[in-house]
Amino acid sequence: MKKYRAPLQEAEQQELKRLSLIDLSDYSEADIREEFLVEVCKILGYRKEKDYSVSREESFHLNPLFLSVGSKRIKLDYLCSLRKQYFWIMDAKDGRCVNKSLPPVIDKSEVAQAHFYALHPEINCRYFVVSNGWYTNLYDRDLLDEVCTPLVSIPQREIANRFMELDQYIGATQILPMIKARLLDQIEKVFQSEYLIERHDEFVQHVIERAARAKDIVEKKNRLTLNGQTDNSH
Repeated sequence: MKKYRAPLQEAEQQELKRLSLIDLSDYSEADIREEFLVEVCKILGYRKEKDYSVSREESFHLNPLFLSVGSKRIKLDYLCSLRKQYFWIMDAKDGRCVNKSLPPVIDKSEVAQAHFYALHPEINCRYFVVSNGWYTNLYDRDLLDEVCTPLVSIPQREIANRFMELDQYIGATQILPMIKARLLDQIEKVFQSEYLIERHDEFVQHVIERAARAKDIVEKKNRLTLNGQTDNSH
């Protein structure tokens, strides 16, 4: 179900090489966000106000039940979406360290914070990235284990050579096929848990009905897009 992803352009390869060589030992969280991760987002294919969009420092209200976290709102570094549907978030962390030969790792508390953000009902993103520049880790919210094992963990020095490992999950051309594949896996598990064929057929019918409703929305969007292109051509 994967979609074709064009090879990285020469300029993108050079930018990744540049990122792999930056001395991050005095980079604050803001520096990591604006000088490192913004470039990663661009190469992944996300631009503000495009179909594959990235929003910065979006703020969301917390339910009073969660005020124990110490804030009434949460603010995300990057929230990436496809046609206004949220799919993954990126959380920047401080990269400063005394000895760049011993860079800071991503600890469990930092992963837990981003995991909490991904669970927020208005965000509801399966994938999340936590990065201090030295390490860029991708996690699956629904498969996170007790030791917070990432799906992908890329040290800074390897980002040029291993970038496509990240792209295959959350790249702009890959995120939707990846989500679809994961959903199909979940549906198959649901089917396998049934023991009455009638319930199996009932579930299939519900899926077909939901797909039909979504198709209507897609067709309306396509008509609006075509009408807009026609109007602009006059």
